[in-house]
Amino acid sequence: MECDKERIVEAVVALLAGQKKSTGNPQGGANKQLMPEEQRITLTIVQKRFPRIRYQKLQCELPHPYRKCGSAEVCLIIKDLSKVKNFDQDIGVARFKEGLQSAGVTGVTEVFTFTQLRGEYKAFEAKRKLLSRYDVFLADDRIYGRLATVLGNKFFTKNKFPVSVKVSESTTLAAEIQSAIESTYLTIQGNGPQCSMHLASPDQPVEELVANAVEAVAFLKKNFPGGFENIRTLYLKLGSLSLPIYVDTESPNAVPAQNPPKSEGFAAPPQDVTTVEGARVKVCRDGSIHVLKQLKKKAKQTNKQA
Repeated sequence: MECDKERIVEAVVALLAGQKKSTGNPQGGANKQLMPEEQRITLTIVQKRFPRIRYQKLQCELPHPYRKCGSAEVCLIIKDLSKVKNFDQDIGVARFKEGLQSAGVTGVTEVFTFTQLRGEYKAFEAKRKLLSRYDVFLADDRIYGRLATVLGNKFFTKNKFPVSVKVSESTTLAAEIQSAIESTYLTIQGNGPQCSMHLASPDQPVEELVANAVEAVAFLKKNFPGGFENIRTLYLKLGSLSLPIYVDTESPNAVPAQNPPKSEGFAAPPQDVTTVEGARVKVCRDGSIHVLKQLKKKAKQTNKQA
C-alpha cells in the first residue's frame, strides 16, 4: 500500500466522520470527555527494526501548527544567572523575563533556573505536578545534559522531556522558541516497535489536516532511523479510531542496520562531582552517570608524604 495524498485525504475524512458519529455531536466537535492528547490526530509509526538508541527526540515543523505560540502553557528552564552563593534567583528570573520581552520573545509562561528546579521540585509529587502543569518544556542548551537526572523518568514516558533552545543567542531566540512551541515531535525510545507524533486538532480544516500529514510523511522519509523502508505501517489515529495509510510487507532483513545521529546538546561535558572524591564523570543520554577518572587513595597519600 503506497502512501499518497489521496489515501491521506480519505483517511482524514473517514476519521472525522467516525469521530462525529461516535460522539453523537451534530457539530462534529471533539469529545469533551477525552484528554487533550486524545483530541488530536496522531500519526502512529510501526517500525521493522528497533534503532540502537535509548532516547531521541526529532523536531518536525508543521505548515499548520495545532498548538500556537501563546495558546499553550510553556516552561523555560535556564542556566543559573549568577554563581554567587546567596544570589536571589527570583530577582534574577524577574530581570530575565524583562529581557525576554525586550527581545520579542512571547509564549513563555514561566521561567526557572536550574537551581530553583533542583531545589523546589526534588520530591516525586512536586515533579508530577510540574509535569501536568505545563504543555511544553524548553531548556537552555548549556544545562540540557544535566536535566535527565533532575526531572526523572516520568518526563520521558510522557514525552515531555524539554526541548533544547539556545538561550544565549538573543538575536534568534524569539524565532527558535516559537518554532519549538509550534512544532511536533517524534520521540523514539528504542523499547518497542511503535512511536507516534501529533499532527493536528480535529477542529482544524480538512485541508490543514491533510497538509500536516503530508509534511509528516515527508519528514519521516528524510529523518526516520533506518530510512522510510524501516517503516512497517503508518496509521492516522483520532481517539480510539485508527486507519492505515501505508503498509509495507517486506522483510526486516532488507533494512540496513544503522544508528541514528545523536542529538546535539544532550550529553553533558565531563564535570567534577563532590559525591565521588577526586572523580570526573559524564552524564549519558539516558541520564546515567559514568565515572571517567578517579584517583586512588594510595596515590593521594604518597603525594602528601612527598
